[in-house]
Amino acid sequence: MYLCDLCAAKLVTSGRMPPLGETWGNDIPWRRGECDSCKTLANLQNCPDYAIQAENVPLVDFDLTDRETIFTSLPRGGVGAEIGVDFGEFSKVILRNAEPRLLYLVDCWEQQPTEVTGHDPANYRQEIKDAAYHQVLGWFLADKRVRVVKGYSEKVAPLFPDDFFNWLYLDANHLRCGADLRAFWPKIKPGGWIMGHDYVTGGVGDFITVQADVDEFAAEHKLPMLLTDDPIYKNYVIQKP
Repeated sequence: MYLCDLCAAKLVTSGRMPPLGETWGNDIPWRRGECDSCKTLANLQNCPDYAIQAENVPLVDFDLTDRETIFTSLPRGGVGAEIGVDFGEFSKVILRNAEPRLLYLVDCWEQQPTEVTGHDPANYRQEIKDAAYHQVLGWFLADKRVRVVKGYSEKVAPLFPDDFFNWLYLDANHLRCGADLRAFWPKIKPGGWIMGHDYVTGGVGDFITVQADVDEFAAEHKLPMLLTDDPIYKNYVIQKP
């Protein structure tokens, strides 16, 4: 990757990057040039957040009891995202259980047409969506580990560099899970995980096609999948080779 002198100096002096020409383990070496960080995500965060290098990902023996335990199983200090945040209650669980270095909370916080979401009970009136957004800001804006990103997931995904996240959790539009998987898959580091909620179809109305979408994606990429032990609304875990 390329870094400008300013970003490189900050990261090298803080011990987060090796000096020019050196590497640590399997880290990706960097070179001077037009800063990949500055030009890619300058509108979201300042540079050093986006120069976090590739790292070895340890093997994880997931506790598959429920979605809370899969986050307890993750390695500490990762860079993750929750796609579909709503009021932010589960964001608190993620922070407590996974202890990430950075957590991106991505949601449009907008009421959408029924033809886009189906009759999803979480597609609240706009005033409720606004209240949810302001609650999330109130809870997390001062937390240095958290970045709140307001936007549609498929439009937000291209803003992130490839191989950026250690893990990512999808719980957004339940009719667009396949599109979210494809949009964010390149953004997961090799060895990282993409996970999600509501692996269920049938008997829940016209607003969930998650199981079919996830099954199709896993089959397309020949990927094994783990499922939590929840009786109905299961969570899936897929590791990127």
